[in-house]
Amino acid sequence: MRKVKMLFKWGVKYWYMTLFVLFTTILLQYMYSEIPLFIQYGIKVLEGVTPDVGLQKIFLDILKKYDDVLTILLCLAIFVVSLQGTRSILRFFDNFTKQKMNENVAKDLRDTIYKHVDKLSYSYHNNVDTGDLIQRCTTDVETTSRFVSTRFVDFVHIISTIIIGAYRVGSINMTLMLVSIVFIPITGIASTIYFKYVSKKFKEIEDSESKMTTIIQENLASVRVVRAFNTEKFEMDKMDNQSKDYLNKNLKFSKVMSFYWGASDALTMVQYTLTVAVSIYLAKQGLVDAADISACLMLMGMLIWPIRGLGRIISDYGKALVAAERIDEVLRIPTEYVDDGDKIPEIKGNIEFKDVSFKFDDTDKYLLHNISFNIKQGETIAIVGKTGCGKSTIAKILTRLNEYQDGDVLLDGVKVKDIDKQYLRSKVGLILQDPFLYSKSVYGNIAITNKNIEKDRVYDVAKMAAIDKDIH
Repeated sequence: MRKVKMLFKWGVKYWYMTLFVLFTTILLQYMYSEIPLFIQYGIKVLEGVTPDVGLQKIFLDILKKYDDVLTILLCLAIFVVSLQGTRSILRFFDNFTKQKMNENVAKDLRDTIYKHVDKLSYSYHNNVDTGDLIQRCTTDVETTSRFVSTRFVDFVHIISTIIIGAYRVGSINMTLMLVSIVFIPITGIASTIYFKYVSKKFKEIEDSESKMTTIIQENLASVRVVRAFNTEKFEMDKMDNQSKDYLNKNLKFSKVMSFYWGASDALTMVQYTLTVAVSIYLAKQGLVDAADISACLMLMGMLIWPIRGLGRIISDYGKALVAAERIDEVLRIPTEYVDDGDKIPEIKGNIEFKDVSFKFDDTDKYLLHNISFNIKQGETIAIVGKTGCGKSTIAKILTRLNEYQDGDVLLDGVKVKDIDKQYLRSKVGLILQDPFLYSKSVYGNIAITNKNIEKDRVYDVAKMAAIDKDIH
């Protein structure tokens, strides 16, 4: 139940769209169920039999005004065309609303997960597979939004179609109605088994795809390193192996899916054949006539074909549950602002480390142990040491990118853990050793946090970094 709530909570905001689509879906199927009755009425008129069909009273009152066969058939044709025309208009609004809801839900999901990921800790981003995270923000979002906006409505469409179709067939002949729905329980059981398989296999497919996406992302991000160390063959082999794994998992899933659809088609044909055979038997017994059989066979589509669609919905439901769980897994991770300070003191530049100890979450060994030093305002100092001794970590602790476990770090006498993180980082500049440029000009990268900054100020900073000639 928790997973179901987790999946559908994204559509609650658009409940009015859901209600509209549900209403139009049921109305469309009810309107369609009238068409076979028009055909039934017309055949009975041609046979010279007094029409006894379940048409709406408004239609029957109009038809009873005429005795001429051609006039009645013309009226029936006008009714059918008008009904289909109205259905086409309703279908347009139905599809447009579903698509609009799909895009809105997808946007909400993307915005929510992106904003949350943006607030997750530095240590989380250091350990997460970027490719997997990208997939959760794209493929998983699309899978979830598509099911919430369309597949749930499609499920209601199937149920309403079966109920309306069974009611219409039952109004003509109860025996034909029972024969028409006899295979529905079998299809339901098969669909349940198929759903359990889909849920398990799609999780494996998702994991394999995320690994492949990670490999692609890492290679694109480090293409210079790959070329410099001549590791193209190694990277291509790694990608080829992961791509084969993804292919094999999809082929295995497709094989089972093909068997399911093939068996579903065969069951559908058996059901159709059985209904035709029983119809012929009942006709010989004088219980139904040609008009009744024609109407029943047309209505059979409302009982048989929707059941086939149940497999697709169940398949998508399994995929959506996996996708929504992967999204929720990220959203459940606490942001770094859960443990944030609230002070915004004036910062002049006096820094003091008092017995500071730090270790990463995945180890018990401390990288820094009882580190103490004092830097006065205006002083310039250098911290030297071998690679991995904790030099960069000290700078990251000062801006709370990494959280220390013991001791205190003071900035102008105020503990950095008591200072608002965003305020702290706006006042303390940190130049990381790994360069990164956004896809814009050098000028745009320098002024990225302040669009209203004075142009001369940007050029002054560029001159300090000796890149003023390349700023454009």
